[in-house]
Amino acid sequence: MQMFTIRREQGRLAEVAPLLKRFVDDHPGDTVWLPGLMLIWSDLGFQAQARESLRQMEQSELAIPMDSKRLITLTYFAEVAARLGESAPAARIYDLLLPFRDQAVTVPVFTLCCGSAARYLGMLASALGDWTAAEQYFEYALQMDTHLQAWPWLAHSQHEFAVMLAARNRAEDRSRAAQLLAAAAEAAKRLGMCALLERISGVPAINEHRCERRWGCDKRWRRRGFTERNASRLIPELLAMQAGVSTSCVYAGARRASAYTHDA
Repeated sequence: MQMFTIRREQGRLAEVAPLLKRFVDDHPGDTVWLPGLMLIWSDLGFQAQARESLRQMEQSELAIPMDSKRLITLTYFAEVAARLGESAPAARIYDLLLPFRDQAVTVPVFTLCCGSAARYLGMLASALGDWTAAEQYFEYALQMDTHLQAWPWLAHSQHEFAVMLAARNRAEDRSRAAQLLAAAAEAAKRLGMCALLERISGVPAINEHRCERRWGCDKRWRRRGFTERNASRLIPELLAMQAGVSTSCVYAGARRASAYTHDA
């Protein structure tokens, strides 16, 4: 899960996709890998596959575990449902995620921290058109991520808040969105979060932040023929790729998250 998160922030999920797809195909009765694969489809732009995975997982009682992986699984659902604009699953996930609104998203024991759970509730509220609730959740997420010094996740909260403001499009929203995106872009450049930089460049409020990345763009895999059907064929080539990875962005705030949650 740590390496999955690192590769995602680097914009390198195309390297993980074939291997994860093989795991899912080889173990059709095991739902543990499905949330990650659904998130990969969404991030790489395979919306039909992401939507189908979301539908399948909604119908499965085992899709959302009742163990320590429950919260992180809910956040995967939240991201995909919000980005696809699927209101029915978004509303259901919103209700399931609501009890965690004051918590930081962690995978025990200090394996991973993904920042404030309020960010995901803000995304869902925005997808459901509840601008007031979305704004409140994002403001709280900024506060918590700052307190945790969880800088990568603060950048994500800033970006998602800006997306919400751009969608609401009030007169005062544009300048705030631009400020949030500028701060998110600065942090993303400093931390090597190329995937976030690409998303920032697509927000209407601001578009000058581009990523000149060392590894290239995920779109290269589409040009080279990466599809759901031939993913397994590319596994040997993808596994042969190696690069140095800094884990600081993944671990940031993990040990502070529990203390903040208990103090809140």
